[in-house]
Amino acid sequence: MRTKKILSALVLAFSVLVFTGCNILFDTTSRNSSGSNTSAVTDNGNGTVTLCSVVTRQSSVSTTGVSLAKMSKRSKAVYNKVSNSTVIVSACYTVSSKEYQMMTSGYIIDKEVKDSSTFTYYVTTSSSGIFYRYIKSVGTDGIDLDQNTTVIRSGDFEFVMADGNRYLGELVGFNDASDVAIFKFDSPMEYDVLEFADSDEINTGDEVSAIGTPTIGDDCLMNTYVKGIVAGESRLYNVIYTDTYQGNTYGAEIASVPCFQYDAPFNGGMEGGPILNEEGKVIGSMLGDVNDSDYESLSFGVYSNVIKNVAENIIANGSYSKPLVGVTVTDVGAVIGVEGLEWIAENKAYSGLYIVSQEHNVSAYDGVSPNSAAAKAGMKSGEVIYKAVVNGVEKEVSGLASLSYILFQLNNGDSFQLCTINSSGVSNTYTIDLWS
Repeated sequence: MRTKKILSALVLAFSVLVFTGCNILFDTTSRNSSGSNTSAVTDNGNGTVTLCSVVTRQSSVSTTGVSLAKMSKRSKAVYNKVSNSTVIVSACYTVSSKEYQMMTSGYIIDKEVKDSSTFTYYVTTSSSGIFYRYIKSVGTDGIDLDQNTTVIRSGDFEFVMADGNRYLGELVGFNDASDVAIFKFDSPMEYDVLEFADSDEINTGDEVSAIGTPTIGDDCLMNTYVKGIVAGESRLYNVIYTDTYQGNTYGAEIASVPCFQYDAPFNGGMEGGPILNEEGKVIGSMLGDVNDSDYESLSFGVYSNVIKNVAENIIANGSYSKPLVGVTVTDVGAVIGVEGLEWIAENKAYSGLYIVSQEHNVSAYDGVSPNSAAAKAGMKSGEVIYKAVVNGVEKEVSGLASLSYILFQLNNGDSFQLCTINSSGVSNTYTIDLWS
């Protein structure tokens, strides 16, 4: 990671910058579970971006994205286990009287019995895929650069199932820092809930598969099933989209999502779809790939432990906020050769996070924010964080991605400590209250 990016960002501060556009939609009707036409227009007057009728054209949905005959027996079993629980999340927006469709992949993670004949299903998908991949905006408040309008995230969204059924539902909540959005819909049909695996058990070289619905022009290839391996762990990835609209180039960046790397093929529209282990359990959700002709097969997934914790909080409370430590750090590899910091290598602290200080030209400011949880715990700049202890369980902090991954799994009431080593070779353990 480039030092200039690290030194300009607080460990736990994530920002959404600007968003992008998509293709114009042609149809403007959809069916609810009873088969009747449904309008989801939200009229907010001039100068607003409104959710319009939701649609996925039946003629554009192909279910031939995978040939079962070409799969191994184990792959067939995984596909059959999960395919009926994967979803297309679809909606459209109007901008300047033009309609724009947005569509991405998702899957069922929870359900409740609503009454004797109806279930309420909770679906997770990529917040960048469903919101920012298509809408030209800047800032988390959703202000549109070109039109000075507000993106509306209320109203109906449509959920298209592999069995052909379509349902209207609504947004429950979202968290950009983890790229997770949660929706819900009601149905008389019974669908399976996909089971999460423990993403702590992911290892490089593990075989994985993924399922999602890529979009090609106006078409979508329902439930395309791909395979690969875990290509790397503990990555820190910026989700980036760019597009040109009315002569202006817009981009969207959701910064510093802790994730793992895998090499299964990925195409736009598959964001939010599940990544599965050999037992068909979810180990992650698909992020976008690296959109650059110089790179191939660089795909990334949000860890299942992150998704699970964020989703549970959103379902229970409507939102999720990552706990703030209040330190600015850089990977030790970026400073290990800096004059005056030779003690890092002498103490064999070859991995971990250096809390930046004003000394040695590493930073223009002290790395422990005043009045933060870190400051209240007595943490000092100029030390190296190498370990966290959560509820008595030790977890290695090898870099920013690993610390972010740990923090995303914490809940109010968890005990949390950070262990450091200083220039004298002395180890310190700080007990941090992240919720005071």
